[in-house]
This record gives sequence, C-alpha cells and structure tokens, in this order.
Amino acid sequence: MIKNVKRLGEKYMTQVIPYSEQEAKYQKAEQRRITELQLSQGFQVADLYLNRSYLDAFSSAPIISANRSIMDVSRLRLVEISKLVFDANEKFTDKLMSVYSALHSLNSAVALIIDSDGEKIRFYMGTRSEQNSSLAGDILESTLKGNFPGIVYDSKDINDIQDVITGIQKKGIKSLASVSIVPSMRDETKDMDTFIQGTEKFIDTMNGKSYTMLCLASPLDRQVMEKRKHGYEELCSVLTPHAKLSLAYGENESSAVNKSISTSFSKSVSRSVSNSNTTSSSTSSGTNSSSSSGSSYNGGFSKDGSSFGWGGNSGYSNGSFDSYTSGNSFTQAVSDSEGSTSTDSKTDGTTETVGSSKTVTLNFENTGVSNLIKRAQAQLERFKMCESFGMWEFCSYFMSKDIHTTALAGNAYKALMTGKESDVESAHFNIWSLNQEDTIRKITDNILHFVHPSAEIAAFEGGYNKQIVTPTNLVSGNELPLVMGLPKKSVSGLAVVEMAEFGRSVVYENKVPSRKIDFGNIYHMGVVENSRVVMDLDLLSSHCFITGSSGSGKSYATYELLEQVLQNDVKIMIIEPAKGEYKQIFGGLKGIKIFTTDPNAYRILRINPFQFPDNIHLLSHVEQLLQIFNASWPLYAAMPAILKQAVVDSYTRCGWDVQNSIWIPGISDHKYPVFADVLEILPDIINTSDYSADSKGDYKGALLTRVQSMTVGINGVIFKNSVGIEDSLLFDSNVVIDLSELGSDEAIALIMGVLIMKLNEYRKSQRKENPKLALNSRLSHVTVLEEAHNLLKRTSKDQNQEGANMIGKSVEMISNSIKEMRTYGEGFIIIDQSPMAVDASAIENTSTKIIMNTPAKDACEELGSALSLNDQQTRELSRLNVGVAAVFQKGWLSPVLMKVDKWDDRYNTEVEMTNPADLRVTKGNLLTALNEQKKEQHFSPMRLKAITRSSALPADKKRELDDILRSYNDKFPANSAFNKFYYGNLLLELTGCGQLFEVIPLDDVPTYRQFNAMDSDSGEFSDMLNLYKQNTQEWFEKFFSALSLYVLLDDEYVKATVILDMLYAIGYGGKIKYYPDSKLAMLCRMLYRQLGISLK
Repeated sequence: MIKNVKRLGEKYMTQVIPYSEQEAKYQKAEQRRITELQLSQGFQVADLYLNRSYLDAFSSAPIISANRSIMDVSRLRLVEISKLVFDANEKFTDKLMSVYSALHSLNSAVALIIDSDGEKIRFYMGTRSEQNSSLAGDILESTLKGNFPGIVYDSKDINDIQDVITGIQKKGIKSLASVSIVPSMRDETKDMDTFIQGTEKFIDTMNGKSYTMLCLASPLDRQVMEKRKHGYEELCSVLTPHAKLSLAYGENESSAVNKSISTSFSKSVSRSVSNSNTTSSSTSSGTNSSSSSGSSYNGGFSKDGSSFGWGGNSGYSNGSFDSYTSGNSFTQAVSDSEGSTSTDSKTDGTTETVGSSKTVTLNFENTGVSNLIKRAQAQLERFKMCESFGMWEFCSYFMSKDIHTTALAGNAYKALMTGKESDVESAHFNIWSLNQEDTIRKITDNILHFVHPSAEIAAFEGGYNKQIVTPTNLVSGNELPLVMGLPKKSVSGLAVVEMAEFGRSVVYENKVPSRKIDFGNIYHMGVVENSRVVMDLDLLSSHCFITGSSGSGKSYATYELLEQVLQNDVKIMIIEPAKGEYKQIFGGLKGIKIFTTDPNAYRILRINPFQFPDNIHLLSHVEQLLQIFNASWPLYAAMPAILKQAVVDSYTRCGWDVQNSIWIPGISDHKYPVFADVLEILPDIINTSDYSADSKGDYKGALLTRVQSMTVGINGVIFKNSVGIEDSLLFDSNVVIDLSELGSDEAIALIMGVLIMKLNEYRKSQRKENPKLALNSRLSHVTVLEEAHNLLKRTSKDQNQEGANMIGKSVEMISNSIKEMRTYGEGFIIIDQSPMAVDASAIENTSTKIIMNTPAKDACEELGSALSLNDQQTRELSRLNVGVAAVFQKGWLSPVLMKVDKWDDRYNTEVEMTNPADLRVTKGNLLTALNEQKKEQHFSPMRLKAITRSSALPADKKRELDDILRSYNDKFPANSAFNKFYYGNLLLELTGCGQLFEVIPLDDVPTYRQFNAMDSDSGEFSDMLNLYKQNTQEWFEKFFSALSLYVLLDDEYVKATVILDMLYAIGYGGKIKYYPDSKLAMLCRMLYRQLGISLK
C-alpha cells in the first residue's frame, strides 16, 4: 500500500498540468486581489462615513450659493433675550431640551446668536420654518415663558429681523469658522455652582472682543433618521464578518468492546415457478468542470440618507455528454409457500469506551474594523435615544473682522463642548479668511437665514460619486442644550437670575376668612400672575410684621395694607419716628388727625405719661410707666427704684391717695404730675438716701439729666401739660403721630411706649365701662409702629449676677401687652428695616408676616424659620425685587411671593405748614380778646374760637389753639376774677415764648437770698439796688421788643399787660420768700413795683 501511494505521488509530481488549470489559478488569485482591494476601499468609505472625515477639507470645497427661497426673511422668527429666571432645583439643560423638542416636532430649525461689539452682548434665539413660521415663533415664545418664567425678551418683527441680519453683515466680516462637534458632559454629577461648560465661560473668554457666534440646528425627520439608522445597521452587518477570524484544530480517540450470543431455529416449505425474459442495452459518456469566486459589500453614505454598494463575481464551466439506451422484457411467475419459525435469543454485552480530545483555537481580530463597528453601534445607541428627543444636524459658526478672533472663538468653543463621549464622531474645525470673501459671503447668506451651507465633495474612486454635504454633525435632542445653551450666570447684556419657587396660590388650611383684603398678585419666578393674594383682615388683630431693607417697597406695602384696612371701616393710628412721610401720604384722608413734634406743622403732640383713665388703678399705671422708662432709658442698679419713688411721691404731692387710687382736689393746681414735678422731687430722694456719695453723684447725673431733658425743648412742649390730648381723639380716630422732628432715640422710645401704654389702658377702660363688649373682638383698630426697634429692642432677657436685666424685662412686658391687646380687637403692624434689631417676639407672635428684600444672612435665616421656608426660599429673601414680598399668614398651607400693588397717592397732600405771620396775627387777636375778657371777668372760649375759625391758619393749627383755650375752661369760673397764675400760664402757652424768659439775661438781677444777705446800709448794697432796677427796666424793654417775634400786638398797653401777666406766672407771683433762689421772682416783684401795680 505504501509503495502504491509513493508511486502515485511521483506520477503526480511529474505530470504536466494543463493550461486551463493554470489560467484558473491565475484568475482565482486576481479575483482575491480585487476583492481585497474592494474591501480596503469599503473600509475607507466606512471610516469616512462614520468619522465624517470629509469635513476636514470642507473649507476647500466649493460652497453653493443661497437661493431666493433660502433668503426669504418671512420664514424666520427672532427674539432678543435680556433676562433669564430659573429655579436652582430644576435642571437648566432639561428646560432648554423641552424648548428645542417642541420646535423639533414642528420640523423647525433653531438658531442661537451671540452678537458682541466688544462692550455689550446681545442674545437672540430664532426659528426657521418652511411651512409654519408664525406657529414656530409662537411655540418658541410660549415654551421659553413656560420653562423660564420671568424671562424678559423682545419679539422682533420682519423688519427688525432684517435689521439684525444687516447689522451683522455690516460689521465687516473678514473671517469665518465652523465647528462641527458632538458635545458631551464632562461630569454628569456637577451642579449649577460647579458647572464649567456653560456658555458664560465662552463669553468670558471672548471678553472685550467683537464677534458673532451663530449656533444652528436643523431637525432630522423620522424618515431620514430611519434611513440612516438602517444604513448603520447594514454597515455593522457587513463589517462584522471581517472583524474576527477563528481557527480550530482538534484530535479525538475512543475504543469499544461488545459481546453477543444468539440461537435460532427455522423450518420452511416453499414452491415457486417463474419465467422471465429480459433484453437491455445502454451506452453513456460525459465530461464536466466548474470554478467560481465572488465578493459583495453594501453600505450607506450621502446627504439624504441613500445607500451605496459594490460587489464582484467570476466563474468557469465546461463539459460534454453522450447517451444511448435500448431494452425488451417479458415475465411470468407462480408462487406457493408455507413455513414456520421458532427463535430463541440471548444477548450479553459489555461496552467500554475510552476517549481523549485536544482542541487548539486561534483568534484573529481586525482592530480597525472592530473600532468602526463600535462607532456604528454607538451611533445606533444615539439613534435609539433620539426616538424620544429627536435628532438635529448641528454646526456652530463664528464671524469677526480678523482671523485671530475667529480662531480663538472657534477653538475656545470646541474645547468647551468636548466631553467624555465626544469621540462618537470626530470634531472638525474649518476656517475661511483671506482671499475667500466670496465664499464667506455665500456662507453668511445661508447661516444668517438659518440654513446650513452646502458644498460639493469630489467622487471617491470605487466608493461613491460626487456628493453634496453640509458641515454638520448629528446631535441628539438631549445634547443640543449643551452646544446651544444659554448662560447660567449673568453676563453683559443678559441678566440671569436664580429664584426659588413659592406657592402659586393662597390655600387655607381650615376655614375661609369672612373679611378679606388683597393688595397684590402672586409673583412666580419673576412674573406677576393674575391670581390675587387674599388675606384674612381679622388676623391682623394677631398682629403683623413687615420688614425689608431701605428701598425694598416696604412703605408702599404698608400704605396698601392700611388702605385695605380703612376700606373695611377699621381705624388706624400711625406712629412714625423717622421719615415723616405718613402725614403727607395720608394727609388727604377725610377726618384724619395729624399730630407732630414740629410746632409749625399741623397740631403739636401733647401727652402726659402720668395721666391715666379714672377706672385704672394708679399703682397699675405706675408699674407700666416704670417699664416704659426702663425700656427707653438705660437704668441700672438702684435707679429704677429711685425713679419709682419719685414718681409715686409726685402723685402724692398732686393730691393722690396712691394706695387707693383716689385724687383729692384742692391740694395741687393740677391733677396729674408732670416731669417737672418728678424733677423737683428727685434730688431730695437721692440726697436723703443711704447710698454712697459716689453712687449719689452717679444717680443724679443719670436720672436728673434724663428727667430734665423731658422738661426742655420740644420734649418740654409735649410733656408740659397735666392733661394731654383726649384718649378718644387719639385712639378712636384715624391718626398720624409724626415724631420725625425728635432727635433723641430715648425720647422717641419713651413717647412710643407711652402711647402704647395709654392705648392699652384706654381699651381696658372701655371694657370696664361696657362689660358687654365681647372677648376676642374682631379687628376694630390698627396701630402702626414704624422703626419698632426704638421701643422693642432686641435684648437678652437673661438675668445677670449684678442685677436684673431691666431693659429685657421691660421689652418683654411691652411685647406681652401688645400681644394681649388682640382681645380688644386691637391689631399692631410692626415695621422695621432690620429684623435682627427688633425683639424676637415681633416675629414669633405675629400671625401675618410680610417680608421684603432682606440682605442680611442671619436675618434671612431667622425669617425663613418663622415662615417655614426651605433653604432655597430662605436665600431668595435677599434677592427679592422692589415691591415683591414673601407673605405668610396663619392658616395658610404655604408662603407665597406677592407683587404689591402700585400705590397711587390717593390721599397725598401738601404738608400743612403754618405761616408764622398768620400765627402771630391770630395770637395777637386772641391775646387782645383775652385781655378784654379779663376786664369783664368772663372767660368765653366760644368767642375766642370764633377768632381762630376766621383766621388764615391751617385747620389743625386752629384746633390746636382751640384745645389750649378749652383746657382752661374750668380754671376761670363765670363772674369771678381771673386766677392770675392760670391766666399767666394760658398766655405763656398761647404765645409760646416761655424760653424767652431764659434767653434775655438777668445778670444784674439778684436772687432774694443774695439780696437779703447784704447790708442795706452799705454802699455795695446801694450799687446793687441801682443795677437791679436798671436791669429790670432793660429786661422789660428787650422783652417788649422781642415779643413781637411771637405775637403781633398793636396796642402797647395790652402788650405790656401780657408781659406782666406772663411774668407773674413764671415768676411765682413775686413770692420771693418762697422762692429765694429765683431771679424771675425778684424781677417780677421789681417790675410790678416800678409800674405801680399790685401783686395781689
């Protein structure tokens, strides 16, 4: 066998191969070469298609000019954006995705333009729709407003759009670049604060440069997407067999043993007869040969998504065949058979198999092809994602006057957009500059009308024919907001504002209020909505807190709130210690009463802190009054106790049984003490105390100084009278109390505290007089406390080792008093621009809170806690616009932002200023009439009132003079001589010249103590007496002349009489023995003696 094989092999080696077989081998090798070439070309085309490598040379390709249809401006819509508002809790890019997705559904192209002149930047967003341009513009505006509430933009008409295009063209574009890129996030976990791929980074890079950036995206419809998707799928299918090759070699060995035993018996009888005759002949010959080889590829690449392919096939066949057949057959058969069979079988077998196997596998992978497949699969994944968000053809363009700026813009943008997954398609950068003006013009004509420029690229031999392409990459709908994003931080020309979301409507937790007020609309993300902010009027009895920085709109909010209160027949009292605006803002309100600390404006405020209603116990009043003193003045150690003793003693001197709160008439000329009484008593109490000399000196310096300050200047005018303005006038009318002329914070705090104390006592008095008044009455009166920190200072309420914290405890008492007054239907509006300066109770114990812009962090945190705000809402308090307030009222489910209605100055009026000349004339007429009434011994306020009514004075000044006259009505009984002391005080009050007695010097007028100490027989005494008389005469002449500055009196006799009557009152009636240290008493005595008038 081996020899035969060897012989046959030698024969085969020496055998001559026919020519036909050599030709077949050559043809097969040639076909293999062609196939490999075609595969190589196919791989190159696949790489060109997947990576869009043809875009690398796009700048050298001829650009197709824009036709008339492309340059039709009526198909464009454009808006210029100047302000963006967003919620930090909402993803910025997702909002833009919604905008672009809505436009994709309409098959509308979208463009973003950033146009910079080197100083200001203008932002445009536009659309282009071939069929529905108006609808596309409406969708753009609606989705921008829906996703960015508060956005501010200017919608351009056709002429404006053409002006924008022309303006960009006139900038002298000398260089243009395009960037084709697939954007990608560098870190998906980054938040707004750390996001570094925002458009604002590009703008910052180009700061100070003049340029125009235009980002353009054209939508791909579903049919084109499907074509391209199928092209990628087919490309993957074709490339896959060429990516990997696997070779395997294997060996196997086995053995088996089997054993079987069988026994069989058979018996058969058969008879058969058969005749058969058959003749047949057949001849056949033939030759056949065949050979075949082939290759095929099919892929996709073109602008419109059509596919292309290539293939090859060859074959060879040759053969011949001859055949001849002939036959004849005859058969006859008879058969008869009988048989029986018996079988016995037994099998016993054993099988044993032993085997071994070896396999070797060799794998070969074409990495280049595998990478192409990965890219194609990545594109398929993007197509899958784009089924929801759509797919766009995107490219960004950059234009400027010089190539440096253009290159900087393009590369900066490209670097900014590159992320982790940008390698799915290669990025491409093309630039046109010198000697390419015509090409630049063609491109700008296209892109400024929101159409990508088209260019021709040459055919690829063996791959594809000439193609029309655009410089675009495929970008998915969720990638587009990154490359066409709006700035996330403010830049020049565009304000980007972060806002927190508040409630969109007022929702009550329980019942709806019966009396409602509203003075503003819901303010949501920078937009004023139509919904009104409806508040419960009666909850103002649980008080309201309003705060905000200067200029935040706090005053206008208060004005509107007070107007709503007035519309519901609720009276108001405004205590204003600072600006003095309310007297002008509400001065035109019918029936309003205005009291000021300016003697020349309206009515002067006159109150007595020591006065109280008859059914209030004196000791209760004293305790509250001392708390006011403690809150207003910094008292320490024994000062509160000393001051309290002086106050109680002053009541005693005025005829009060302090323990039983009973006044005994006839003991004093005035029922209620004044600060002058306390000032007179204080030195005696301090001097007789057991304190050390140093302590006594400290107490005198602190207490006497403060009490004395209440008896001089404007404070002396306010607190001078024993009986002040009636409580019913202050607290049952619409009243403005203007304290803006006071310079002392202590005086302001004291007056505010006294007014609150008197209000509380008056309401208690009313309840005692009418027990039928319901508890927890509905709101009937509102008190406004402006600059509330003057009274409700934020202090610690803790006690220290050195003594009680009097200020803290006093503020707490006042705060509790305010809180408890709600039962009388009394509401307080507490206003201050610094919430941290006001006692915490002003925030905690108020059911209505209106918070305007508050920049301080600690204040925002405290207010945010009080309003149950989250962190974002709390930070929003420092960013609120003018006139916008965060509002919360007890019973609401959530706070809201409110845009306060614009105040229309409906009650505004000029401030009533008194003409000094008119006042002097009127006072002169009154003094003349009083002098006549003194002669007649009949005091008639009605006749005097007629004089004031006929005067040219403002109404409030008339009422002020009438109040002065009326307060002395019971001092002059009918048909009896006038009390000189009361009469002199009346004249002093009418003329207002009390300080003149201190201004004109009395240097040479001795006191009675000095006068009595000298020897009457000495020459020195004689000289002093002459100077005394001379100075008295000089003083009278000076006073007589100066009085004309206060009052106009033509009758010199009346004028002199008025001076004498006033001097009698202020000079203690000349009782020099009782007032031995008073120069005025000596002056009074000498002047009366010189004029021959009796002092009795």
